Amino acid sequence: MNGTPKVSVIMPVYNGQTYLKEAIESILNQTYEDFEFIIAYDESNDNSLEIIKEYQDMDSRIFLSVGCDRGLVKSLNDAIDISRGEYIARMDADDISLPRRFEKQINYMVKEDLDICGTFIESFDKNTSFGVTSYPEKDEDIRFVLMFMTSFAHPSVIIKRTVFNNLKYQNYKYAEDYKLWIDIALRQYRMGNLSEALLKYRVHSGQISKKNSTNLMYKAKSIADQFRKENIHSHIDLFNKNLNLYLRNSTLINLNTLINNFKSIAEKDGISSKFVLIAIRHTFKNSSKINIVLFSIYYFKTRNMGARNWQDTTMFIASFFGICKKSFVYKQIKNSKFL
Repeated sequence: MNGTPKVSVIMPVYNGQTYLKEAIESILNQTYEDFEFIIAYDESNDNSLEIIKEYQDMDSRIFLSVGCDRGLVKSLNDAIDISRGEYIARMDADDISLPRRFEKQINYMVKEDLDICGTFIESFDKNTSFGVTSYPEKDEDIRFVLMFMTSFAHPSVIIKRTVFNNLKYQNYKYAEDYKLWIDIALRQYRMGNLSEALLKYRVHSGQISKKNSTNLMYKAKSIADQFRKENIHSHIDLFNKNLNLYLRNSTLINLNTLINNFKSIAEKDGISSKFVLIAIRHTFKNSSKINIVLFSIYYFKTRNMGARNWQDTTMFIASFFGICKKSFVYKQIKNSKFL
């Protein structure tokens, strides 16, 4: 390739042969062609390396970074260190980028003056589409949701190089992406999501996130707690007090106070009500107990804030039986991913 590419695509690969060809071809077939494609290969016991070299022989935009037992975080940082583009685009070796992904994201980032941009994603497996997962689009909504959960689909993001001049992926195993989003938010970079599914996210048994869901949950909670503590908004201190009080002592009065506090913050910061509902729902389902009285307060105080979903139905079932988080029934529900 002549000159410096506009975009550097980084994709880690470890034992990824099963879906690797589809992933690589989805990048090489992008309508936006001004990119280099850095594949960070970690020594594997399958044919991943041979597949990568086969495509490297056909397309000069592919560069290979080889390591042994680096792990995901070092692989990503190594790839970023040798990249040259103004924008860093993430990709995973089991997903599929739609042909106009880079074109649409770069145009949107320029238009909105964004430092990081993700997209909606369509989850799928071999025979089934599970529909589109949406994420908050506006900077203020993203910052609010980050206090409780991730606001980006990691393999969909494109990030300006200037961000990585100051930040790197850190070794928060299973949650390194969430930690990076928090660091980006605390540095006051501009964030956004494009409201179109431009990446097909493959669901399969070999995913790291599926194998380590419990560890991921605890890491994510720790990161969210940290972000709330470090958030610069003056009203966050009161919010943290009310949130911690409710999580420790899930009473009707504390829940009512917390929901009112959620709404007050949303009004002050211009947060979309649907994301406030997501945050309230997330807090309620992770509280110390669920019963029909608490569910009634939750349900009626949030009835005009957004669409109900399957989680509300399962929380109602749990609350009807007065299920405590420590009970066997509750643990079965959690393990079955109903809540």
